[in-house]
Amino acid sequence: MLITEYLEKIGLSKKEAKVYLANLELGPSSIALIASRSGVKRTTVYEVMKSLKEKQLVSITGKGKKILYITTEPEKIKTILEQQMTLFSDILPQLRSLSKTARKRPTIQVFEGIEGLYSIYEDIIKEKKQLCSIVAFSKMQSDLSKKIAEEFVKDRVKHNIFAQVIAPDSKTSIEWQKIDKQSAREMRLIDKEKYPFSIEISIYGNKTAFISFKENELFGVIIQSAEITKTMKLMFTFFWASLGKQK
Repeated sequence: MLITEYLEKIGLSKKEAKVYLANLELGPSSIALIASRSGVKRTTVYEVMKSLKEKQLVSITGKGKKILYITTEPEKIKTILEQQMTLFSDILPQLRSLSKTARKRPTIQVFEGIEGLYSIYEDIIKEKKQLCSIVAFSKMQSDLSKKIAEEFVKDRVKHNIFAQVIAPDSKTSIEWQKIDKQSAREMRLIDKEKYPFSIEISIYGNKTAFISFKENELFGVIIQSAEITKTMKLMFTFFWASLGKQK
């Protein structure tokens, strides 16, 4: 990696890095000479020097037309970085506090299409929390169903995420129920005539996801809200208990 690239990584712009290195190599020099060595336009060097002076990386000497620019010792950069780290350490507790506050605020994310919807399942894996779902397996798009069976279920099992699932009684649901044991899942079937669910509702962590499988509205939302998720979990628990354990 070039020295200029290192300087850019610690906060200098590309032009600042070039001008600083040219001035460091030349020693006390005029703008014209620094511009020639750095390859930066003379008019631009004037502006860059103002910026470097504000950062305490150059100083000016001479009078009248004999103005020369001098770089401070390279160790100065280390001192500045150390000062910045000290300042950052001082405000870090406040930043953490703001971050915690932001995470507590309710948020809504919207996803569209098969790949978009699968992002919701990836988020479930990321949370690594027990999953409670109401799923209309018979309404699920075949491409999404295949991806869930081949990837999501395996990832869920791998991360020890157990799922409680309520599904309308259908041939498709029964097929899924047959592999409950190896899928780290317990599924309970509900009367599809009384409760013709056509979407998926997944409750995990402090999030609730709603997914519509209709072809003309293939989309989903994740609502991150402790209150909404708590209420949805209570509703799920009511249905779950009323269905009783099934073979």
